Amino acid sequence: MKCNIVLEGGGAKGIAHIGALKAIEDYKIDVDSISGTSAGAIAAVLYASGYTSEQLYSPHNNRNNIDNILPESLLSIIFNKKIEIVKIVSLFVLLFLLYTSILCSYPYFTISLLITPIIGLIFLNYIKEINKFTNKQNSIFLFLKVIILLVIIVSTALLFIPSLLLVPIFFWKFGLLKTDGIREWLKDTLNNSYCMKEYNKGKKEKRCISTITVKEFNNLSKFNLKVIASSLSEKKMVIFSQDDPETKDHLIIDAIIASMAIPLVFKCDVITLNNKVHRFVDGGMLSNFPAWLHRKHLLLDEVKPTIGFKLSPIIKSTHILDNPISYFKNLIITAIWGNNNIENISVKGLTLIQLDNEKVNTLSLNISKYEQNELYCESYIKAIRHLERNYSIFHKNIATTWLKEISDLFTVIITAFNGVSLDSTINKENILNVRASLISIIDDSLNTSKIIHQYNMDNDLDRHLEFDANEGAAGVALNTSQPLVYLPKNDTHYCIDNLYINRKDKENLKLTINRRALVNPNIKTIFSIPIYNWNEILTEQAESVLKKDNVSAISNLKFIDFEIIKAKNIKPKAVLCIDYNALFLYDSAKDEERTSIIYRDPQFQLMLKIFSSIASQKIASVSSYWK
Repeated sequence: MKCNIVLEGGGAKGIAHIGALKAIEDYKIDVDSISGTSAGAIAAVLYASGYTSEQLYSPHNNRNNIDNILPESLLSIIFNKKIEIVKIVSLFVLLFLLYTSILCSYPYFTISLLITPIIGLIFLNYIKEINKFTNKQNSIFLFLKVIILLVIIVSTALLFIPSLLLVPIFFWKFGLLKTDGIREWLKDTLNNSYCMKEYNKGKKEKRCISTITVKEFNNLSKFNLKVIASSLSEKKMVIFSQDDPETKDHLIIDAIIASMAIPLVFKCDVITLNNKVHRFVDGGMLSNFPAWLHRKHLLLDEVKPTIGFKLSPIIKSTHILDNPISYFKNLIITAIWGNNNIENISVKGLTLIQLDNEKVNTLSLNISKYEQNELYCESYIKAIRHLERNYSIFHKNIATTWLKEISDLFTVIITAFNGVSLDSTINKENILNVRASLISIIDDSLNTSKIIHQYNMDNDLDRHLEFDANEGAAGVALNTSQPLVYLPKNDTHYCIDNLYINRKDKENLKLTINRRALVNPNIKTIFSIPIYNWNEILTEQAESVLKKDNVSAISNLKFIDFEIIKAKNIKPKAVLCIDYNALFLYDSAKDEERTSIIYRDPQFQLMLKIFSSIASQKIASVSSYWK
């Protein structure tokens, strides 16, 4: 199955993307489109140019004395000339001496400004301890607290005002560092890539990557590459893509540099688009995780999963903001890394994989080999584990085979249980017409579900349906975490054990009129069986979920206790729906009455529990990379 890949910006943490891409290769996922911002854009263009993840970076290369494409130190490509380091250091020393001389000109004033915040913080801590001891907020202490905080802020501001006057000198040319070193490294690396070598093979006049446009690069590459940058001139986000008429004819190398120019750190990249001069900075300013580039709104399209690799740190909730330091700290964190789910709305089949290990920072430009290897390996393992739990990215043939096998097994079990002969002509025809599908939520933000894999539904329009996550027999099974038998002919449903569905869920069993019109009218019985993450079921906390049946004829088989499942709020990953033109289940009023008795039989309900356990195990074994 083809997938889209999204690589988030994250500076020095970008090496984590290489470990994630290695997992994509090992899991044999076909990449159709790849998008990125900043460090993600660099990883995306290198991967799209034909380099494998192992060529880009691998701990094994270090052991075998094989050079990685990625440099050992980012500083070596940023400062490709020693004179650049000398210039920066000299400027820092000069400005520090200037700042010190200003402060020394007024020694008493400077000392008082240094001491005031320290004394203020001591008093704040003293007031905090008193409040803890008295267990209540005193209005006098609260007033003193506000006054002390104001004094601390004013004194600190006065202390650093002279340094603010020196800032324009640092950033007179719209940034501290040049991007020349990174540009040269990218040129050399991309010129030696597979796609450029193939393009220049047998040609007298060789072309350099610095002359290749975005559209030309996409034609050379096997992926559709999309890169995000922020235009300060136009005050908007710009997408460099072969689909964008404004940017498709611009140089690919400039697009990457524009995307990774971190504001104030790197000098702005100047690009002319449609006779307009743009100053570009890091695309992460406006969209650091461009998953929205892969939105699709066509209902009749097959779902193409999107796998997004995030480098932003996991934000921990802070409920107490009782001083200006914590206030400004959380203000900055929220502005830069705050949860912005609007980027992910309507991205169908989106899987988010968090790669940040909280040890490497965005500006850690000189991380050690050990830190690089650790970040790479951790990212690889995280990616593999998430891919194993994502049942939407199976290869189509594997998914179809699994659905056929599991529906055949279910058919044998249910017919044997009902005492129905499979030899009769009518029943053989019904068995041949059995349909099976795996339904899952494809958009968490909009709570939308869809058939992600199907068997024997190629000629049925309802295989394209998208519906609310709690709509239809599958939606109700997803929402209530229990198996259901639904008979659409007379709008009857059967639950298991003491579980039931409420009035709203009963109403949701019927699809809307428009959707119902697309459903195969011959379907008489729908079995909706929840599929769980088997590793989650086997965890210590969920051990009580699995039980053994030692009483009935189906002995020594583990089944899922759905009452405990609901109590523990364990949600299914997907729902397996098996549909029959099942005339052998009810064909007359007498058979309909018999069917009602069968579906309420405790042994039949036990069979459904066991089958949910079997199906969850089987799909986990198919999904597992370590098989």
